[in-house]
Amino acid sequence: MSIPFFAKQAQLEAKIADWSEIAGPRLRVDSVNSFSRHKVYALTLTDPAVPLERKRRHYFAQPHAHDDTAWGQRIVDAWARAGYRPVPKPIHLGYTGEQAEYFRRNWGELHKRMRIINTEVKNNAADAPPGFQLKAQAIAIEESIRRLV
Repeated sequence: MSIPFFAKQAQLEAKIADWSEIAGPRLRVDSVNSFSRHKVYALTLTDPAVPLERKRRHYFAQPHAHDDTAWGQRIVDAWARAGYRPVPKPIHLGYTGEQAEYFRRNWGELHKRMRIINTEVKNNAADAPPGFQLKAQAIAIEESIRRLV
């Protein structure tokens, strides 16, 4: 089975439209402009009938590593078990200046509502084609789900 890699904005937007059709009112789509002025989407899949206090929340994103060292270490260890060669310890990327202000302005409220970890898998590296990156991101997501259950 081939896993699609969305390299262009139109590809992503078409997939979001497909998901919206499947999920109906359970999928909420929000967006902000990225630092480079591209749209970045936040997709929330939920059952609105379930009270907030009974819901589990999880945030998946890419790229960049932030927050929660133990969680990050679980992902690093899972990558190593799968044969990847990750850095041995998660690294917090301390943004400053204009980029830090961008993150605070656009993602600050989200960060206050839930624990967040972002991962980077050799973005734009010649030796990390899309399939390599997708597999690594899938491992990170699966390990994160295991952490929740």
